[in-house]
Amino acid sequence: MIRPITVSPTRDRFQVDGAPHFVCADTAWNAFTSATEEEWERYTSYRAEQGFNTIQVSVLPVLHDASLTYTAPTPFASTGGYDNGPWDFSRPSSEYFDRAERMTALAAARGLRICLVLLWNNYVPGTWAHRARPDVELPRELVDPVTTLVAERFRAYHPIYFIAGDTRFETEAITDYFVAAMDAVKRVDPGALAAMHITGNNSSLPPRIVDSPNLDFYTYQSGHRVEHVHGGWQLAEAFLEKYPTRPLMNAEPCYEGHGHAGGVYGRFTPFDVRRALWTSVLAGAKAGFTYGAHGVWGWHRRGAHFTSVANSREPFDWSVALEFGGGWDTAFAARVVERLGLTDLTPDQSVVPDAPEGVRAARVATTGSLVAYLPYADPVRVVAPDAADLRFTIIDLGRRIDLTAEIVRGNGEVVVKMPEVNGDYLIVASP
Repeated sequence: MIRPITVSPTRDRFQVDGAPHFVCADTAWNAFTSATEEEWERYTSYRAEQGFNTIQVSVLPVLHDASLTYTAPTPFASTGGYDNGPWDFSRPSSEYFDRAERMTALAAARGLRICLVLLWNNYVPGTWAHRARPDVELPRELVDPVTTLVAERFRAYHPIYFIAGDTRFETEAITDYFVAAMDAVKRVDPGALAAMHITGNNSSLPPRIVDSPNLDFYTYQSGHRVEHVHGGWQLAEAFLEKYPTRPLMNAEPCYEGHGHAGGVYGRFTPFDVRRALWTSVLAGAKAGFTYGAHGVWGWHRRGAHFTSVANSREPFDWSVALEFGGGWDTAFAARVVERLGLTDLTPDQSVVPDAPEGVRAARVATTGSLVAYLPYADPVRVVAPDAADLRFTIIDLGRRIDLTAEIVRGNGEVVVKMPEVNGDYLIVASP
């Protein structure tokens, strides 16, 4: 069963029962509205077997960017269903929320915590996504009762909350919606952890959000544009530089199988996912990482209409996307993080002073280890006062195996020769 998750005394990572906890999450935004309970059973069984510990789900459907595969009644009373508003947010559907709670309970029984998005930004007037679906709008005076309903329903399962979904905080009125929702959650479930899920390639949070004692951690979205490959590490660096210390995670990297957004031809591969993961974690986003498969997040079924083909390309059937290799890579990475104690890392590029920017490195104070991620095979010079005493290992991330590193030792440095690996890997140097 699920135990409460808390922030560590160091304020930079999560813990469960006092032990470090790395959030290994999958994305299933529209599962509550579109997955059947039989499909959900298969899905949660598979992700639990892989080693995931968290599932990100939106309480309300992402209406502006969706596969039209709905199987549940609308969350609130509506005569137009999912296609046409308005919805009466004063009249929640017991059938919908009973179903969502059963799905949450099943996930919890399999060791999967639910991370709930309270208000995807399309429900908030003035946001960029609301312009696409202005017919379904949550009135400001109902933010508190709707949020209270959700928090009371799910608090027994120790969820995490993303108060906002894919927002930019364009105006003070928009920020007020999300602050009100965050405050309402904390009144009902003060121990629950809360963050904001913001738009891609963005590190901007309003002071009112940053200064709130109810904000427990940060997330960012390195996103789905091939030209933003640097976002994994640059956004982490921006958060660490700009804001008070809180746990940090990349909660929406490129989704495997997702098209390159912005009209660039191509789709993201398991390698792209691994690069986003390891460049984020070693740059300081060490509290967790979220995987996504194009077809699972919107619960697509083959032949169904998808509203965002032009930006994201046609999704795969959810059952096919469920078995993409990047999910196994992500779960493997979480085990490596645990094995190496990487929730205690400190980014340190001086370890690899000659390496290109896409190579990321860090130190682990508790173990004395050094870790570097190389997206492409190359020899690399590792500099450290105790380099002569360190043992070097290579972890081939594509094959998920350990290899022996071939090295040349010098004065205060080691050259790790290029391995015969045509892919990405970690170099681990341990006492």
